[in-house]
Amino acid sequence: MSTNRFTVPAGGAGAYSFTVTGTSSLGGVPIKLKITSGGTSFFDIKRQQAYPVVTIVNYYDSIIYKLNVGDTVELVVTSSNLGERVDGVLFGFKL
Repeated sequence: MSTNRFTVPAGGAGAYSFTVTGTSSLGGVPIKLKITSGGTSFFDIKRQQAYPVVTIVNYYDSIIYKLNVGDTVELVVTSSNLGERVDGVLFGFKL
């Protein structure tokens, strides 16, 4: 089973590094990293058109963030068009 959300467990407060990679074949659906830590922050995931197939967009970005117990980190697709899809991976670890 996979998920696009991480919740900081008990005793896990500290600095975390997260990396996002992915692809979209529909011209670059906007995706963001949503971090809920007190308030909510959104970070755009960098994207670049693939070569030679310019209808495919590759995503890659990383961030380091200080988190507290119960804080969440998740990927969100920010497009309102039906049928748009991003295949990707959210990977992270505590520093």
